[in-house]
Amino acid sequence: MKEIEKKLKEDGEEMRSLKAPDSFETRLRQKLNETPPKRNNQWKKGFLLAASFIFVFFFTYQFDTIAYYGKKILGYDEILTDSLSELNEQGKGQVIGKSAELLNGGKVTLDGLMLDDNQLILFYTLYDLNKNADELYSSTRATIDGFLVETRETSGTAMTSEDNTTVTITQSYKPPNPFAKELTFHLHMDNQPGTTVEIPFEIDRSKAMMTKYKQKINETIETDSADFVFKDLVATPTQTVLTGKIHVKDEEAWNSGMISDGFEVRLKADGNTIRKQGQGTSSGLLGYTFNVEFDPLSDVEELLIYLDGALTTYSSDTKIPVKPGSYQIGNQKVSVNQSKEVDGKTEITLTADESFSVLEAELVGDERSISLESVDAPSYQETEDGLLKVLKLRFDGVLQGDSSLHITEYEAIEPLEDSITVPLK
Repeated sequence: MKEIEKKLKEDGEEMRSLKAPDSFETRLRQKLNETPPKRNNQWKKGFLLAASFIFVFFFTYQFDTIAYYGKKILGYDEILTDSLSELNEQGKGQVIGKSAELLNGGKVTLDGLMLDDNQLILFYTLYDLNKNADELYSSTRATIDGFLVETRETSGTAMTSEDNTTVTITQSYKPPNPFAKELTFHLHMDNQPGTTVEIPFEIDRSKAMMTKYKQKINETIETDSADFVFKDLVATPTQTVLTGKIHVKDEEAWNSGMISDGFEVRLKADGNTIRKQGQGTSSGLLGYTFNVEFDPLSDVEELLIYLDGALTTYSSDTKIPVKPGSYQIGNQKVSVNQSKEVDGKTEITLTADESFSVLEAELVGDERSISLESVDAPSYQETEDGLLKVLKLRFDGVLQGDSSLHITEYEAIEPLEDSITVPLK
């Protein structure tokens, strides 16, 4: 320490002994006399103020633009419904932007999500630089899991880019329980069993959207084949879901594999029909349950549920010729397309309404009749008026001469116009 103090003292004495050259003062005074008079710099101040204002305005505008696009999930405008597109424009989704590499050199990116009491919608993109993105999409399944959460997709939409390098996807799931925050997105590769790509993400509950209407209904509409109990209606910003139970009276009709097509439900808000998104039915120990999904609701004063039709079994004594043409059986129009012999059996192809099904039938000739052996799984034709069902009936034998088709029992939708008023609170 003493050595440092001694060194500082010596340096200070050396600095105090320094003197300016004798000519320094003369040269300095000469330069001061040569300096031009000061200009008025007020214009500079104004220019700098204006420039500062433009900079602040430009930066503020850019900041607002960045903030806007930071809230919006980008790249999905072409596959979103009008209602979801509007929510996205309002920044109602949660941006995620996390990616994972695929074994084929491609990539999956989880761009964002939307969440309310009806559904969780994931927005994700598949990239394939080999231009096989459509095949990649068809060979994958997307699931999510987390705390008390394990669910698969319920519905979704997808669009492939023109160069087939990208598939943009929205996938809907049942909403996770309110305590779930940390979830994992799994992309399962069906053509590579056991291969799964994972992306962990967190749900920002502050981005979840509030429910507009959540109403108990508990009203019943009775039909000949079943009683329909409309239990609950939940209207959220992404969709409106109507749920209920079905108490079956005609088991034959409802066990024929047409349960999900066995009724038609319509929703009207203030006189306007709300577009249906989908409909499903399930069965369990407690019987049949159903849910019908519609577009989201705005502010509503009157809300009506219409049961437009229900699946019903009919009996008929009508016989129709086995030759091409259109015929009336009860309240249904049925067309005979063709009749042919195949391996000692008679096959007859019919076209009818999409809800029409043959339960019992026989082929009647002059001397005897042939019973119905089987009905193949139906196919469908799309027309301007809707879908038509194509049925292939197979009879156990061949008849000589003219014959008639006698459909003794069939099922179809019974037209109804019963309605329920939903109380709104």
